[in-house]
Order: sequence, then structure tokens, then C-alpha cells
Amino acid sequence: MSVSSIQPDLKVDSFDVHADSEVTVLKNVSMSIPQGKFTAIVGVSGSGKSTIIQLLERFYDPVEGDIFLDGENIKSLNVKFLRSCMGLVTQEPVLFGTTVFENVCHGMAGTPLETATEQVKIEAVERACKLAGIHSFLMRLPLGYNTHVGEGGVLLSSGQKQRIAIARAVVSDPPILLLDEATSALDTIVRLLSRLLTFSVVRKASPRCVDQRFESQNHGLHCASAFDNQTGG
Repeated sequence: MSVSSIQPDLKVDSFDVHADSEVTVLKNVSMSIPQGKFTAIVGVSGSGKSTIIQLLERFYDPVEGDIFLDGENIKSLNVKFLRSCMGLVTQEPVLFGTTVFENVCHGMAGTPLETATEQVKIEAVERACKLAGIHSFLMRLPLGYNTHVGEGGVLLSSGQKQRIAIARAVVSDPPILLLDEATSALDTIVRLLSRLLTFSVVRKASPRCVDQRFESQNHGLHCASAFDNQTGG
């Protein structure tokens, strides 16, 4: 199995997650996340939405149940390979104290682009930044892609940081894009969906964040589930 051959259909089959031996965070959760759909995981704060994102990336495993990618149990997949199939954009993106170019290049880790020539990397970074809607802004800066963002991206606005994080997430063209409350660049995400219909896109959102913009743009909004749990993230 290779990243390029993955059919990004995810199936979550009746899993339980425990915070410890006494507390159950999620119980008997099942959902299907089909290829080419924008899937919103909707629930109140603390209902377990971030927990599901973390389970998909195997930051930890469920106590019971299984998660399947393209018919394969993700526990049987190499963790580095699994994560190379997914791009992740968080609510508060983490940028490193280096250049824009180097920050986006971190999204190439574990993929063929990691060992590509410098010119190939430059072209891939520019393509990703154009998709993320940050290229024109960077071209107006004196140092362009070689601009330092400051520690944690302190020299950028929250929207600019999220657009760079989006570019980092899509630079290697992963089959699955995970958006964990990435609302600062919402308009960019909407535009991206019309270009990335081969992706399975999973978005964690509160009910008020799933609005008419997605449905009116005909991006195939698919609500996977809503939770009543009072613990989780």
C-alpha cells in the first residue's frame, strides 16, 4: 500500500475511549467518512471531537473497537505511513521560528518530497501556498518565502498563520485533510474544497460553525455525528 494508492474512506467501528480505568470519554462511537466528502464532526465543547481527530492519527488507540482506512485496520499500518496520509490543521497552528519556506517543508516529512531536489520543493511549496491563499501576500514581502515568521509565528496574524499551516498540510498532497476548528481561514478552506475533491476532509466543529457557506458551495457536506458526551475535547 502506498500513499498515492490510498482510497481515503475511513470507517470508525464502535470504539470506546477511556481517560483512565474509571472514566469513559467516548462509548460505542461509529461513523463512516467517505472519500471526496467534507465531513463535519459536530458537538458541544468537550464532547470528544478532538479526541476523534487524535485517534485517526493514532496519537493513542481506543480501548475497544477499530478504525479502518481503505479497508485496513489502522493498527496494522506503520504509524509514520498512516500520518503521511493525513494533513492536519489545528485551531492554534504551531509554526517554527524559521522561514515560511521551511515551515511549509515540514509537511513533506515521510513523503517522497522529503528527499526531492530543492527546485521540486520550491515548486511544491509555491503550489501549496497558492492553494492556501497566502502566495500573493508572501510575494509582497521583501524576502518572500524566505521571510522569518518569528517564534511560534508571532510576526504573523492568526489568519496568515493558519494559511501557512494549510499550505503545510496540503504540500505533500495527502489523501486526507483534518481540520481541527480551523476557522480563522474559513473562506480559504471553502475555496480549497472545490479544488480538493479527491480528499476526505474531516472537520471538527461546533454546531454554529457548520453554516450555509459549505452547502451553498456544493461541497458535499456530510455530518458524521453529534455527541452528547461531557468529557473529551
